[in-house]
Amino acid sequence: AHKSDNAQQLTFLYEIMDGPCLESFGIQVAEMAHCPQSMIENAKRKAKELECFDYKFRSCEKNKKLKKDKEEKFMSEFQSLPLKNVVSPEEKVRLVKSWLGNLID
Repeated sequence: AHKSDNAQQLTFLYEIMDGPCLESFGIQVAEMAHCPQSMIENAKRKAKELECFDYKFRSCEKNKKLKKDKEEKFMSEFQSLPLKNVVSPEEKVRLVKSWLGNLID
């Protein structure tokens, strides 16, 4: 499909066939229909979650493992912060912010 930049229309350029749809234009249609922005953002988030199709199974499984490994590393590092030794809530916030800042750098 082609979405015209200056017109509110979609032009479908493909033949409809049986099988999985590797691209969907539902979000663009929802935007053109002026659906609530929160609904569109939720749809975009869900679409990203569902991007793993059967034909990509191996790479998706590898990505899931990498993501899980990163999450475990993140949690391990967070749990190692000496928050129990810090009494002041402000100091705890400063410590966590500092740690998060180091992750981004």
